[in-house]
Amino acid sequence: MNLIERCKSFFGISKKEAQGFIVLQVTLCFVLTIPFFTEYIIYPQKRIDISESKVSLDSLVRLFQVQSKSFPDKKDPVPIPPDKFVGSFDPNIASKEVFLSTGLKPKLVERIIRFREKGGKFWGKEDLLKIYGLDKKEFEKIGPFLTFQSHPKSTLIEKKALEVFDINKADSTSLEQLNGIGPALAQRILKYKSALGGFVSKDQYSEIYGLKDNALVQLKTYTFIDKIFEPEKIDLYSADFKKIASHPYLGYQAAKCISKLKKTGYSRETIQSIIQNDTIFKCRNSELLFRYIEIGQ
Repeated sequence: MNLIERCKSFFGISKKEAQGFIVLQVTLCFVLTIPFFTEYIIYPQKRIDISESKVSLDSLVRLFQVQSKSFPDKKDPVPIPPDKFVGSFDPNIASKEVFLSTGLKPKLVERIIRFREKGGKFWGKEDLLKIYGLDKKEFEKIGPFLTFQSHPKSTLIEKKALEVFDINKADSTSLEQLNGIGPALAQRILKYKSALGGFVSKDQYSEIYGLKDNALVQLKTYTFIDKIFEPEKIDLYSADFKKIASHPYLGYQAAKCISKLKKTGYSRETIQSIIQNDTIFKCRNSELLFRYIEIGQ
C-alpha cells in the first residue's frame, strides 16, 4: 500500500485530498528547513572573538564611573561656583547678578528688584520673607550673606511716609502700601466696598473677610471717611431680586420677603416694621441699614 492509499484509509479522505495533504506536508518541511540552510550552509556566520569587545566595555564602564563622580547628587544642594561667590551683601543695593549668584530663583530676584524700585526697603533679614514666593528654603540660600548698612540717600531710596487717604476713593495701589495688605486682600476690600455702596464708618472694616488685626489697625490709621459722603442706596421697591440678595446688609431672605410683599401688599410702613422687628435682614442695626436703602413708593 503506497503513501496515498494509507492516507486515504487513515483519514477517510479521497485520493485528491490525500495528494494535497502530502504536498502540504512536504512544503511545510521545506519552509521550516530554510533558516537552517541559510544560516549554516549558504551564509555561514563568522565566529566573533568577544575578548576585544569585553576590553572595550570595561573601559566604557570606567569612563562612566569617573564622569558620574563629577556631578553632584540631586538631593544635595548645588554649590555656588567659587568664581561667582560674592560673600556678604546688602539686599538694598545689591545688583541682580549678585542675587542670582547665590542660587536664588530668577523670578524671586525680579520681585526683589521691583520691590526696591517702588521705594521698598529691607530693614532686617526677616523683611525678605515678605517677598511673595520666597520661602524658608530659598531664604537659606541668601540668609547667611545678608548685611544691612547705612547708606547715603543718593544710593538708597528712602521709604516714603504713608499719607492718609479716603477709603471710598482708594484703589489697590493705595491699599497695598499698608502693612499686612497684599494684592488679594486689597481686591477683597475694594470688592466689599463696591458691594456695600461705600463705607460710612471705620467700624465696617471689621466686616471684611480675612482682614487680620494688624491690617485692620493700619486701615483705620491711614484712611478717612469724608463727612459729606453718602453711600449708594438701593430702592427696595424698584430693585430686582438679585441686586437685593447680593447686598451685604440685605441678603437672600430679605430679597425673598420683599419680592413676596410686592405681590401681596408692599408699603413703607410694612418695610419699616420688618426692619425694626424682624431678623430677615443681615444687618441688625436699623440706623445703619437705612443709610443704604430707600423704601420707595
